[in-house]
Amino acid sequence: ATTYTGDEDRAINVINKAATLTLDNVSAAGFKYTINVAGTSVGSAITINGGSYSGYAAMNITGNETNVTANGTTFVGVNDYASGASNAFAVVAFGAAAKGSTTDDVAVTITDSKLIAMSEGNNKQYVVSMTNVEDIEVTVDAELELYDENVFLLNEDCDISTVEIAFRDDYAEYLQSQGYLVSASEDGLVKVTGKNSN
Repeated sequence: ATTYTGDEDRAINVINKAATLTLDNVSAAGFKYTINVAGTSVGSAITINGGSYSGYAAMNITGNETNVTANGTTFVGVNDYASGASNAFAVVAFGAAAKGSTTDDVAVTITDSKLIAMSEGNNKQYVVSMTNVEDIEVTVDAELELYDENVFLLNEDCDISTVEIAFRDDYAEYLQSQGYLVSASEDGLVKVTGKNSN
């Protein structure tokens, strides 16, 4: 196994190019985004086999046409801000924070893995968050270790009709407690289909 600890914001950074990358049994930690696919990168393909990744966001994707498959991997997102503050990230984060910029055509499949949400300041820490996205397809057939009940955050500037996301059906109750509407379980997965208006 390869171990890398990033001294900068990112441990593995794809920027200004399309990358085809395979990570086999890598352990990496970044200050902010451990695996980062920047908005300047279009058409990257990343395969992750085993290993562990830890940071504000273990994986942050803003680059269009990104495809990620991960199997047997541990992703850890740590909100280490003081109580009452937030780093505004999740274990896996999608989308450009800048208004007027959109991340689209992204597919991520995570199987036989573990996603761990941690907080050191009593702040919310989501497993998956999305901001300014379109045409995003995410499958999380993995065990979630929740800091609290927060599984999925679709920021209010996002249209849920542009997102297809499925979690292991163990987490349907947590999703519903956040106001999300979910479909009937199929093949052990439940899809988020909408959000209550109140």
